[in-house]
Amino acid sequence: MSAVDLFNGLDATTSELVRVRVTGIRSTGPCWAHDELAFARTTLNGRQVRLLDDGRGARDPEGRLLVKVLLPTGQDYAETAAAAGAAVPDTGSNAQLTSAESEARQQRRGVWASTCVPSVSGSSQPPPSSATDKPTESSTSMARPTAPVVVPPQPTVTTTPQPQPPDDIQRGVEMGAPCSPEGAHGVTAKGQDVTCQRKGKDVRWTKA
Repeated sequence: MSAVDLFNGLDATTSELVRVRVTGIRSTGPCWAHDELAFARTTLNGRQVRLLDDGRGARDPEGRLLVKVLLPTGQDYAETAAAAGAAVPDTGSNAQLTSAESEARQQRRGVWASTCVPSVSGSSQPPPSSATDKPTESSTSMARPTAPVVVPPQPTVTTTPQPQPPDDIQRGVEMGAPCSPEGAHGVTAKGQDVTCQRKGKDVRWTKA
């Protein structure tokens, strides 16, 4: 995994490498890149996810498959990242993404709680000032496939964990969540120090 919207995985059906670019979001910028990457690793590493393309197998200039990513819970990964302040919507993204970003700004989550200045987001409207002032469907536009298809034959993709230097502190991790590598150190969103430790067959974040 090299960015919040870029990762490699293995097709669970063919065991072939799948290079992915997540549609709808992009990096907040270099200032907060380490923290957003830690969020992406915590959310995706070792998980089985579903990839939905536009039915034509569209790819970016680097040959990465352009897809929507669904987490094991069925949640949209792009919306989850935007709501956590770990990514910003692309220009022309849908109302769900711009609304998620606005909520993250109001609640000061992720990059919005830091001193970093994110790159200009895809929102065409400023964040709402109250709970009733939300973006509408007409405020954004995004070409969406009429019949999204799962990469045939509906494979799930297991992301490939990437090794980290032993002294690399992962930030924004979640207590009790799966982690890698064993022995790594991390800091939760609340500032609590945690360690990647084995508990039985699982390796999870536990209190340092």
